[in-house]
Amino acid sequence: MKHFSWIITLPLTIVVIIFSVNNITDMPVDFWPFGIVVLWPTFLVVLLAIVIGFLFGAVAMWFSAGTSRREARHQRAEARRLAHELDSLRKSTEAARVTRTAVTTQAPVPQLPTTVGQ
Repeated sequence: MKHFSWIITLPLTIVVIIFSVNNITDMPVDFWPFGIVVLWPTFLVVLLAIVIGFLFGAVAMWFSAGTSRREARHQRAEARRLAHELDSLRKSTEAARVTRTAVTTQAPVPQLPTTVGQ
């Protein structure tokens, strides 16, 4: 898996570096409601737009997966509860088996009448 991430990351990094070197001209960025205009390099505007889009997408996915995470937490808690219940049932069954074994070994064995001298 480590090599797979390098196979993706290395070419992507090279593309970003080439893009940044080729697009260094300034571009006016207008922050409309505030009336502020700044000059930023074109590559910075594009890369910031990509990063901001990625962050918005990640937040949207995190919120949309909330019900799945809640259900997973509920299922884990239920599994822990059932495992604890199973463990206690096994212990009580083992204790009952030991008690039953102890009772049957302590009970006297009935003797058959013997007929002597026939």
